[in-house]
Amino acid sequence: MNTATAKMVIETYTDKTYRSKLKVYTVLFNPEGYTLDWGFSFKEESFVTGGSRTLMEGVNRSVFDMKFIIDGTGVGAAALGRSSVNVADEIWNFMETATALNRKGTRKPEPPFCRLVWGNLCAKCLVSKVKLDVTLLDRKGAPLRATLTTTFQTIYPEK
Repeated sequence: MNTATAKMVIETYTDKTYRSKLKVYTVLFNPEGYTLDWGFSFKEESFVTGGSRTLMEGVNRSVFDMKFIIDGTGVGAAALGRSSVNVADEIWNFMETATALNRKGTRKPEPPFCRLVWGNLCAKCLVSKVKLDVTLLDRKGAPLRATLTTTFQTIYPEK
């Protein structure tokens, strides 16, 4: 199987040992890409004789953003092998699986530890932010298409 075109999955675990799997969320459509940010910290070291130098203090955990599309017009259902997809339910399936929120909007005692697998990209991470954009509504105002811009904070990438 060509893993470069495989569907993305987010596996969740009870803790950072990644031994006890909770759930797996399958992303409906592969993202177009992702944005990766690294942060660096520095410190200034002063000399008794005068002068100073700047030293690298550390590398902050990388943060990356991905956009997930949820489509209830029929295309999303075909991607999952279903006859239909309820967009609101799919949003909450994602939120309940990968974030620190339950379906009722209450907080879990601890966030799920995620293992994101997409082709050759495998990272152990936590979801730190989700932005929901509803881009299409049906006649009754129910969402038919939505985009979840999800920010992950890496614990560490896998090789």
